[in-house]
Amino acid sequence: MVHYYTRKPIPMSFLKSSVLLLVISGVCLGCDQWPNGTDKAIHWWECSNGPIKLYNVTVMNQNGQPEYPILLTAPIQVWIDIDNPTDTFTDPNLRAQVNLWSWNYAGCSWASVPTFGLLRDLNACDFATCPINPGRQWVKVTIDFTQFQPIINVLKDNMPYQLQLNLHDKASGDNVCVSFQAWCRTK
Repeated sequence: MVHYYTRKPIPMSFLKSSVLLLVISGVCLGCDQWPNGTDKAIHWWECSNGPIKLYNVTVMNQNGQPEYPILLTAPIQVWIDIDNPTDTFTDPNLRAQVNLWSWNYAGCSWASVPTFGLLRDLNACDFATCPINPGRQWVKVTIDFTQFQPIINVLKDNMPYQLQLNLHDKASGDNVCVSFQAWCRTK
């Protein structure tokens, strides 16, 4: 006599739950608390394709000393080594927009931080060295989040953040964009 073993099929809901648990576990285990080495240094990159070329970005405190982690409750100086091969950028044509993201551990991704429109269409010459003439030079940008307390209030302390600074010259149409990720303090 031959006996056949019959297995009950595995319920689809169990399979879906198991796969979801494995995916979530993999994401949680693979997520870096400090993306791109931001626990040790700023990670930056150029996010525009010219004509201005960026060579270096350095962040200093208001006394001109290197600062890391970055304290967002006091003005910071961002020094950008640029080569501007084209036009002179002046007030009031040089405009700025700042975008901000926080690190989302759950999704291992950057989540946009609402800025309530406060960091859009700013006069860049109010906080950057102006005019910006053609040639290779260091441009100082002073970012003072203390004047934007509603934004500081939504940021958690001791976290990695990503900031993107976009400059647009209305006269020439030239753009420059720099993004950086850094460990930031808000208290």
